[in-house]
Amino acid sequence: MMNYFNVFVKIWTLSIAFQNNFFVNGQCVLNAACFPPSIDVAKLIPHNMTINSTCGEVPEDFCVDTDCSLKCDAKDEQTSHPGKYLIDSYDLITYWKSKNFDEPVFIQCDFGYNLMLHQITITFQFELPSSMYIQRSQDTGNSFTTLIYFALRCNDTFNMQESVNYNKLDVICLRIKSEAIQNQ
Repeated sequence: MMNYFNVFVKIWTLSIAFQNNFFVNGQCVLNAACFPPSIDVAKLIPHNMTINSTCGEVPEDFCVDTDCSLKCDAKDEQTSHPGKYLIDSYDLITYWKSKNFDEPVFIQCDFGYNLMLHQITITFQFELPSSMYIQRSQDTGNSFTTLIYFALRCNDTFNMQESVNYNKLDVICLRIKSEAIQNQ
């Protein structure tokens, strides 16, 4: 069972790489794989995001560590944490937050065309989820393939062994390193 209590996320860079020296001035110059340079997908407009849980539709309090005085209210710009804050580039103040104790929580980004994925960087504003996975679709969202799993306990959550050595093409499960778990 996946436990998503509060999810606070900032996707800093979701970059796609098209790294190859055969692409010059917008033209492919050799008979080989040819891709344009990497770009930060967060800067692509337009893109559509579907999020099934965002705090503040009904104002709610939430806690970070022992501080339970924090508020989320979609009607108040100072205390709202909408989905648009997921990909607002390098703004350190804003972040998206799920509803309290909602599960499962999903975020789906549709960029409107096929991309070659190079790197995903996700920063959690506060605590980490107990598990998550990243998937992609090559048929406009009709079906999805999992790229990677993350969990406090891979075997319990996804029935997979924690991956230590792996091939870049393998679908693996990496252990989420939680301070609370490490201190037990």
